[in-house]
Amino acid sequence: MLASRGTRFVAALLDGLIVGVGALPGVILLFATMDQQEEIAFLGVALMVLGGLSITIVNWVMITNHGQTIAKRLLGIRIVGYADGQIPGFVRGVILRNWVVALINQACGLFWFVDVLWIFGDESRCIHDLIADTTVVDVQIEQVGAYD
Repeated sequence: MLASRGTRFVAALLDGLIVGVGALPGVILLFATMDQQEEIAFLGVALMVLGGLSITIVNWVMITNHGQTIAKRLLGIRIVGYADGQIPGFVRGVILRNWVVALINQACGLFWFVDVLWIFGDESRCIHDLIADTTVVDVQIEQVGAYD
């Protein structure tokens, strides 16, 4: 069964918050030392980038292996192949759903908005789902033990 639009929306917001929490120690260090020592402020920037990137990499590994980000796992939803229902793997789950979409968004800044609104179509799939041939399903409805 498809995951609800609301659950997908909350998962996207929660994933952004989780990445932000990973970057938070660096942000705090940066703002606390910005006017004082340039070297420590640089350390804050580095810590901010490393914190956010580390959470992002964890999400990419989880998508590759389980079709879930941290938030999707917490909310009981999963990315699967549209045609076969299988875990999308790295190419479809990360490169096509995330990296290609980020590149398109760099060329057209409003793409993210159109991408998100596409979920209101008949199939409830965003453009990034169409690009990667994926959909998001409710794990609680799936057969127990099918993916774990």
